[in-house]
Formats: sequence, structure tokens, C-alpha cells
Amino acid sequence: MLVIAALAVGWLLGDIYSNAGRKWQKRFREREVIIAKYRKEMEKALVKARDRIRQLESERDGGGDETPPED
Repeated sequence: MLVIAALAVGWLLGDIYSNAGRKWQKRFREREVIIAKYRKEMEKALVKARDRIRQLESERDGGGDETPPED
């Protein structure tokens, strides 16, 4: 069992430090950037949606053009 674990660790280290590993690391970093951009876009969309909900609730409750306090 120990031999298998050592082989697996060696294989992973070899893959990481080879040219293919560098390509993998680059892809991983690019993927992280894409995910971060997506997360920021979704946070902005969530803020807009919450603002719209507040506006609609205010209109429903007869508040008119009042802006509810920020959370």
C-alpha cells in the first residue's frame, strides 16, 4: 500500500513539474480568473435584484417612491 502511495505522489509531482504540469497550472490560474469574474458579475446581479425587490415591496406596501434603508 505504501508503494502505491509513493508512486502516486511521485507521479503527481512529476506531472506538476513537467511542461504539461506548467500548462495545467496556467489553465488552473486562468480558470480561477474566470470564476472570480463570474462571481463578481453574479454579486452585482444579486444587488440589483435585491434593490428591485425592495422597490416593488415599497410600492406594494403603499410607500410610493420612498427608498427603504440599506441593510
